[in-house]
Formats: sequence, structure tokens, C-alpha cells
Amino acid sequence: MANFKARAAKTTSISPLMEGKTKLKTAEIIRDYPQGVTITGFDIIPGKDGSYPIFVIAEDPGVFFSGGTVLQNIVADWMEDYGTDIDQANADLKAEGGVKIKLEQATTRAGRSITRVTVL
Repeated sequence: MANFKARAAKTTSISPLMEGKTKLKTAEIIRDYPQGVTITGFDIIPGKDGSYPIFVIAEDPGVFFSGGTVLQNIVADWMEDYGTDIDQANADLKAEGGVKIKLEQATTRAGRSITRVTVL
């Protein structure tokens, strides 16, 4: 017999990386992990304004977060060597031990809020 609740929850998930995980906002990542996080997996998901990346981290396997322009550029660069094979990219990322980054809130000269990404 089918478990309708579990199947419905799985169907509403856009990415397998999101299944059973809590979404953290960028501000929560900055607050909870001031020394940075280690990205161990990523996916590219569709959004209303185009696709964007999501990430899972070594520090807490029960969470994921989404990335903005800088993180999207990093993922695009990573994927240049893999074409559309995101599974192999993730396998290689994990085998390499992930990539540690630090996120910080910053402001542009025009006063817009941005997230600064430092690769550690």
C-alpha cells in the first residue's frame, strides 16, 4: 500500500537535495556559521526569475540554502567541465571534501544590500 503523505511530499520537492531538509535564509547561514560553511552538494532549480542554485553543507546535513548571483556564477563555472552531468559534478565535489565558503552581508555604493562570498 502506498504512503500518500510521503509520496505527496516527494512530489512537491523541486530537488532531491531539498527532500526532508529545512531551508535556511542567507541571514541564518551568516548568523549560525560565522566561520563559514562547507558546500558538499548543489543543484540548479527553476524559479520565477530564472534558475538558481541550492546547496547542502557538511556542517548540518538537515538544511539547504539558495544562492544569489555570485554563487550562481560559481556553479556555472563548476558545470563548465560537466556539461549537464550535475550528478558527476556533485560526486567529484563530495570526493574533494567540498568547498568552504564564508557569506557576509555588504552594501553597494548605491546602498543596495548584497551577499559577499569568500572562498576559504
